[in-house]
Formats: sequence, C-alpha cells, structure tokens
Amino acid sequence: MADFWSREWPAAGRGAELTYARTVRQLHVGLDILRESTDLTPTGSALVPALGAEISRLPVTGLAADIRRLADDLVAHHRALWRLRQVEPDPAEVAALADDWLRGGPVGSFAAPDDRATTTTAPGGDSPLFRLATAWVENPDAVRAAAADPIAFDARYPDADPLDAPLVAGDYAEAQTTRLAGCAPDENAWASLSVAHGRLCGDPARSPLATRPELVRAAWPQVAELTGAATNPLAELVSRYVAGTSTSDSMRR
Repeated sequence: MADFWSREWPAAGRGAELTYARTVRQLHVGLDILRESTDLTPTGSALVPALGAEISRLPVTGLAADIRRLADDLVAHHRALWRLRQVEPDPAEVAALADDWLRGGPVGSFAAPDDRATTTTAPGGDSPLFRLATAWVENPDAVRAAAADPIAFDARYPDADPLDAPLVAGDYAEAQTTRLAGCAPDENAWASLSVAHGRLCGDPARSPLATRPELVRAAWPQVAELTGAATNPLAELVSRYVAGTSTSDSMRR
C-alpha cells in the first residue's frame, strides 16, 4: 500500500499525500514495536531487518511539513484511542496516580504494560479524524466554516467531531483548551486531548496523559470527586507539564 501511494500521491493531490504519510508513519511505528519485541520466533527476528530496509526506502523528503505533522498526530491519536479502548488500567496504578495528583507533588512514572490488554471493545477500522484531516488538507476554509455549524458539519463529515478542527489545524493550545472545558467525556475526546497535550509538553514522555491516557481517565473521577466543583483537576494536571514542571501546590490537601 505504501509503495503504491509513494508513486501516486505526487499527482493525486494532498489527500493522497496524507494517506501516504500516515501509512509510512504507521510502518515505522510498527517496525519499532517489532524491534523491541521479545516474542518473535527466529524466523520473525530475521525478517525484521529486511522489513526495515524496505520501509527505509520509502521516500518522505518531498512531503509537506503540515502533512507530516498531521500524519504523526493521526498515528498518535490512533495509539491513544487503542489504549483507551483496549488497556485495562491496573487498580494499584490508578490509586497511585490519584494520590500523586491530589498531593500536587511529582507524578510517578507509569510504564505502559502490554499484559493488560482486553478485547471487550473491538477497535474500529474507520477513522472520522482521518477523514476530517483529509478534508482539511484539501480545503481548510470549508472545514472552518462547517465547524461553526454543527448540523452542516455532521452532514459533511459524518461521525467526525467539530471540536477536532483545532487539532487538525495544528492549533494545539485551542484544541487542549476546548477539550479541557468539556472534561473529555468520551474516548475520542480523551485521545484528542492526549495528542494536543503531547504536542504542548516540554517532555511528553513524562506526562501520563500523553503516554497513558487510559490511566488518567480512570483516576480522574476519583480526583474530581475529592476536589469538588471549584477547580478543574484535569486542567491543573495538564498545566504541570505544559509549564515545564511536574509539581504543583494548587491541589495539596
């Protein structure tokens, strides 16, 4: 598929360019996972370098900067959405995160385990965000206009979320603010918040929202209940990382 689009996108327009860029990014992420895997057979291990050689031959130098940005965000969103749907947080980690969060001190490091995946919710193959991003790169003015009219937006971009318009536009501050105002009520909103927040972090690897959104979502109701309506605990947690720090006195009990 990537080889096909590598030949077709230069003449097929920016939507095809985004399809190609996303596919290449997915291949690189998949290759990294295979390289780190300890579960491969000897045959599988021998195949990985050959796959890497083929992937490295896929040209990316001609891709526009905004296309590459969107491709990275789409793959990050897919990863976050998968984690939110498929990874069951460890209750002990949820309790530890909630405690760190409420104390306002440094939030502990939470590795992303591979052994707590569940198939209770099957991942979908369709991606409304990808369709919205494709529409954006082809006609951003049309997306902006439709986002101001929910009925028109839904008719033009079925199942997409108008609140994702700032995300595809690369306005990460607005995307984060919009999602925080709504307290991230559903999986897509949590995934979009995770992506926007990751872009704004000085060091995304230190933020549990950027790396473990399912863990933050699980801890959030407990933290929100204990802090009350006078504060937005999710916004407070996010501010620690966007400001370049992982400590805060604003929520200490």
